Amino acid sequence: MSLPATYVSSIDYISDCLGFLKSYQWLYNYYNTHVLVHNVFENFPLDWIDYFKAITNEELNLFPLNQLKKECPKTLQDLMEKIASLKPNIEVENIECVAEPICNYGGLSQKKYHEIINLAAAINQICRQYKLDFVLDVGSGLGYLSHLLNSRYNYKVLGIECKSEFVKLAYANQEKHHPNCHNLVKFEEHFISSESADILTELYITHFSSIGPSIGCLAGLHACADLSITILELFSKLDFMKCLIIMPCCYHRIELENESETRECFKNFPSSEKFKNIYKTYEADTYLRRPFLRLACQQTHYSFVNMSEAEHEDHAFKFLCRAILQEVAEIGKIYYCYCSRS
Repeated sequence: MSLPATYVSSIDYISDCLGFLKSYQWLYNYYNTHVLVHNVFENFPLDWIDYFKAITNEELNLFPLNQLKKECPKTLQDLMEKIASLKPNIEVENIECVAEPICNYGGLSQKKYHEIINLAAAINQICRQYKLDFVLDVGSGLGYLSHLLNSRYNYKVLGIECKSEFVKLAYANQEKHHPNCHNLVKFEEHFISSESADILTELYITHFSSIGPSIGCLAGLHACADLSITILELFSKLDFMKCLIIMPCCYHRIELENESETRECFKNFPSSEKFKNIYKTYEADTYLRRPFLRLACQQTHYSFVNMSEAEHEDHAFKFLCRAILQEVAEIGKIYYCYCSRS
């Protein structure tokens, strides 16, 4: 990822992003289910509301792509143009990925299958480029990724998993479905922290030193919340790890250092000193809170561009029903609900 063409300085870019987010925080600085609780719709300019009421379903689908009608209010045009100007350049590489039959020994979903085969292909492409023969799989779960990296691409793999039952299941699945990789794919129970470098080095030596020295890749599928930061810190300490490939997720679950009604300060966000200084200047802890971090977990705008009118109405209806329930709960101070069927 690189800066938009109009920016030379990362400081200028971050400053403009924070200034933009601060100006438009009324659009996102709350949980989606709280739109009625916080009277969010009352903040929408009236000409915006008139515009959206008048456009067709096709025009609504084109709106996320910044294809606006001439009648679009100037303030709404300015918003969409600013979003476009801040969009970073994302470098996309073509990765050769072959659909792989994976033993579905744990109820593997289509989404997870897609992630596993594509991440495995990306790991292989980078490992081949740097002549690596070992992968340290952090958060290995039931061993899908670890076994695929060996069975298809011939890597030695050490899977690290914090849940003992998952480690047992990974080995049970190995015995049943991947008996030929017993010496080349190993799993260990360990809760990863920034101080795990020595333990991981010892585990590698225990399992693979007899096979020969290796240089490897540190990888993680679904490096949830603070685990992404932990993996970055570990990578800097593991000399025999030459590449890092992770798929972060669940940013809104990162650890809070302290919070109040209007501010949320996170232990590991921001992580760079440069960003921290600008963050403080713009008082970003008042609007880059968990509702903001959840946006990274939402569907992209491409999810909406082909929706029919009925699908839009169904989506809006379910959204507002949940918002109404939240409003009722807030008014009545209902925080717990229990029901059962006899």
